[in-house]
Amino acid sequence: TIIGNDRKLLFENIIKPEKINIAISKAFQKDKIFINYFEHFYDIARPPFNNELLAQIHWSPDSIYTVSINDNNTYSLSFDKAGIYFVTIEENSRDGVALFVFDSTYPDIANPNQMLQPLRYLTSYQVFANLEKQADVRKSVESFWLEIEKDADKARRKIKKFYTRVKYANIFFTSYKEGWRTDRGMVYIVYGKPGIVYKSAHEEIWTYGFDKQHNSVDFKFKYVENPFTDNDFQLIRISSYKNSWHKAVD
Repeated sequence: TIIGNDRKLLFENIIKPEKINIAISKAFQKDKIFINYFEHFYDIARPPFNNELLAQIHWSPDSIYTVSINDNNTYSLSFDKAGIYFVTIEENSRDGVALFVFDSTYPDIANPNQMLQPLRYLTSYQVFANLEKQADVRKSVESFWLEIEKDADKARRKIKKFYTRVKYANIFFTSYKEGWRTDRGMVYIVYGKPGIVYKSAHEEIWTYGFDKQHNSVDFKFKYVENPFTDNDFQLIRISSYKNSWHKAVD
């Protein structure tokens, strides 16, 4: 049981940078619990036609510390930095609960840096590098959108549409990293909501266009076993997505 600052139960494992209490059934209570801390995994999804092998994720914690039980038989945790906090009652155990700390405003997009990062899906490496090195991030983001759409009102509508997709990607596709960084988040941000979705425990197929038509595009996502989440799905990448991807980005 996880209890927030307002003493209400928390049913999500995405936690704000705050203090929480964890209550464990008396049958499993210990003098202390173990917190395995992992820094953020900052990689973002590669384009769907890029089928290079992914770098192997290093699952060893960056640090481990303990939290002792309180007089009221709970464990108080404070989060001072973003990352994954994997809570176990036994040292080196793979049985536990993962708590994700991203940002105080998550899943909303509330500051210029949060607005900048998802633009990587719409730009070349060089263009994005130029955007990143600008001293004024807000101005850099604004200039990007105004260059795409000279009319300020139309630019605002495009901005709202794009960042609404980013927010929904965070809501629905968060796994061990922010939803917008995942494969499903990438496809949703660039292509929008799929017309047809087939789902099972181990697979999702998203169809854009009419089902089984020659000009439709299907994306297949396979479930990936992950020590922290059951919401990790990886896109099956194929080179034939390239033309469709560039059209969608445009």
